[in-house]
Amino acid sequence: MADVKAHSFLPQIADDVSNIISNFPEKKIIWFGYDYTHWVDVLQAALIERGQCLDYIIDNDKVKWGRSSCKGTIVSPPKYVLDLHKNDSVLIVMSNHKEAIIEGVKKYGYPQEQIVVMKTPYEYTEKAEEIFYDSIKNLKQMNLRDFQLCGLEILKELKYFCDKHKLKYYLSGGTCYGAAHYKGFIPWDDDIDIDMPYDDFMYLIENFPKGGRYEIIFWKTHPDFYYPFAQVVDNATITVYGSNPISLLQGAFIDIFPLTGAPTCAEEFKFLKEYTCYLDSQWRWYYNAKGVLNETIPDMRQNIWDKKFFINFNDAKMITQPVEGGGGNELWWIPSSAYEYGNTLEFEGERFSAMMDWNALVLSRYPNWRPLTEKEQLLYAHPIKAFWK
Repeated sequence: MADVKAHSFLPQIADDVSNIISNFPEKKIIWFGYDYTHWVDVLQAALIERGQCLDYIIDNDKVKWGRSSCKGTIVSPPKYVLDLHKNDSVLIVMSNHKEAIIEGVKKYGYPQEQIVVMKTPYEYTEKAEEIFYDSIKNLKQMNLRDFQLCGLEILKELKYFCDKHKLKYYLSGGTCYGAAHYKGFIPWDDDIDIDMPYDDFMYLIENFPKGGRYEIIFWKTHPDFYYPFAQVVDNATITVYGSNPISLLQGAFIDIFPLTGAPTCAEEFKFLKEYTCYLDSQWRWYYNAKGVLNETIPDMRQNIWDKKFFINFNDAKMITQPVEGGGGNELWWIPSSAYEYGNTLEFEGERFSAMMDWNALVLSRYPNWRPLTEKEQLLYAHPIKAFWK
């Protein structure tokens, strides 16, 4: 069976933040940044268990303002908080974009001595390679192209299974964009994204062969796999996925996302986006809080999962993928007619299934798409190191 191991860096982050707060007993503590994986909620709870807390959480992203998680974390606009507590606060910055954040904060009149800069998420996740060292020592590391081609072979295996069992699948996300505009990978992209109607997705989960080179990993069968979707992995490989706050050791992979029906009313879909974010905060709470908090963490995953798929794909007039993106604003809402089956796009010299109106997905997900600079490519690349066994 495909192996998945997880390691959380949240206990170390909580210790580091607690030490910072102890150094400023008379100050208001302002935390800059709210990640869509909701781990700041658990950080706050861990601090409260120690008799401390973050007084404010701020973020530049307007979509997150007023956001209330499953534990009540509220995200505020920076200007209001920074103006209110300019003279009695300390700002904590932990971000891969720390230079830009510090520059922006100083425009509010904050002196350097009121800004505490922690290690970046990348620096915390780099420790994953040390934690998993025994599993990867003496293995040959892949370069980006190796990893892309490994994913391509996994995709071919998925295509074979889906064609054999008459399952629908669609190139999605950056993979669809790459096929449409590059006939292959976006040059700096590494992973492959696939969408499937919910019923087809569940058939795949339950019937894909077990024990071979390629296998499915899914939250129901792999306790450490924390994503609310599935992956097909190559058991002849190992990857260290240095994701913050939980890093994973597993095989090289492609992502498989379930599609579901969506409301036809725009106001109802707006609510669905917010509700999806709330459900995802509950989902991530389960994984992030285990081993960090003293409280017993109830397992509500099945209940959360069921709430996301209440409109059948085959009967719906509108389609969405109920997996939160960057703060919940990336859920798309596309007419079901766009998902008529039978179209293909070329991808790396092969043809794979795509939406009949694939451009509807591209325009919905990437309305302002442009090529990334070399610096941006490094910032937005997945924190993955892959090895051949």
